[in-house]
Formats: sequence, C-alpha cells, structure tokens
Amino acid sequence: MKMNIMFDEQQAMTMALNITGNHVMCFDLKENRVYDLHGKAMFGNNVGIEVCYNYVHPDDCEKFRSFIRRLSDGTDMEAECHYRWNYNYTGQGEPDWHDFYLRAIAEYEDGKPVNIIATINDETETKRKEREVEQVSERYRSIFENSIIGMSFYTPDGWLIDANRIMRKICNFDSDTGDAFFSKVNLFDMTPFNEVLDHVHPEDYWACSLSVIPERNMRVYLEISVHPIYDEHDKLMYIS
Repeated sequence: MKMNIMFDEQQAMTMALNITGNHVMCFDLKENRVYDLHGKAMFGNNVGIEVCYNYVHPDDCEKFRSFIRRLSDGTDMEAECHYRWNYNYTGQGEPDWHDFYLRAIAEYEDGKPVNIIATINDETETKRKEREVEQVSERYRSIFENSIIGMSFYTPDGWLIDANRIMRKICNFDSDTGDAFFSKVNLFDMTPFNEVLDHVHPEDYWACSLSVIPERNMRVYLEISVHPIYDEHDKLMYIS
C-alpha cells in the first residue's frame, strides 16, 4: 500500500509538471554537476556547474552566479531569478535566447546545502507578446498624443481617463498628466452632455457651440464630437 501511495504521488507530480510546462534541474553541489530531472533536456547529459554559465546571457551571468552562490553558501534557502538562456550554445549559428524564470530551493544534509532543486519556466512567448503589446501601445500613444485635434477618453461611467496634448491646451489643464478640475467632474454632469447623452447607452453626438468653463478660464467656440466605443457584445468600453 505504501509503495502504491508513493507511486501515485510521483505520478501526480509528473502530471502536474507536464501540465505547467515547467522544467526541473538539479545542481549537485557535492559532485559539482548539473543534470535534468524533468522536461526538455537542456544539456543532453550531466555537466559541471561552471559549464552551465556559458548558456546564460552575458548581461545576466553575474545575476545568475549570485543566485547560485546565495543558495550554495546557505545565505538563502530559496530564491528566484529571471535570466536569458541560449538553447543554441554550439559556437555556430545565431544564439537562441529564451526568457527563463527560475525558482529554487536548497536541500540540506548535516546542516549544509548539498543540492539545489530548481523549477524553470520558459517565458519566451509571454515576453514576446508583452513586447508586441508595448510596441503597439507606444505607436498608438504617439498617434493619440500628436493628433491635430483635441482628444480625450472617458470610462463608461463618465470619468476622465486621458487627454492628449491639444485637448489639455484647449481646456487649460494644470499639468501634462492630468487636471484637478476635470478629474473630479463627471462627463454626464457637464453641459451640454448632461442633456444629450444617455447614461446607459450613449450614442454619437456632434455640435458646434460656445464652451464656457469658468473654473478653467475657458470661453471658446468648439466643434465637439462624442463617440461611444462598444465591444462586439454591445458593451460600452469607452467614450471618446
């Protein structure tokens, strides 16, 4: 019965590791070697600990060494590290850098660390998508900020999210990051929006009128266009 329980636990652990996609490695401090315990083979066979540093990106190597050192000398019993790892360390061709997140614990024997057991998660695809989102966001942020017309975005409830450079100039914002007055005034309470916009399901609105806001020393004729932005399920996401 005991053997069956141990087998079931080991099987469950293996299944869990397979599902999460984590790789597991062992840094054997007594034998000064590194080997794979689970997942994609990173070396193909046991190698010395110093050899594995060759796979780490030069800019991350000292951070990685410090991570191993803290666990090896007993400074930390567990630690984590983000670093880049080269899957193509052959001396030929271009490096194949992967973004890794490593979390490890030290195993002790007679009060001294003897092994470092580390789970490694390949975050390459996640990081790539994050970088793509950042690039797209920066591109659209540049378009928004440098538009020749004043633009601002509000939440579905009518609270200011952001305003571009021209809008901040027209409305005499007190800074480039926001405005004390407009951040506290709801769009649905401002003239003329309080009379023409439906709180539940606002529709497109256009007008040309004299806008007077004494709190911001505004008295200017404006062409105003309001455009609610709905998703594919007709849920209101923003008001521009």
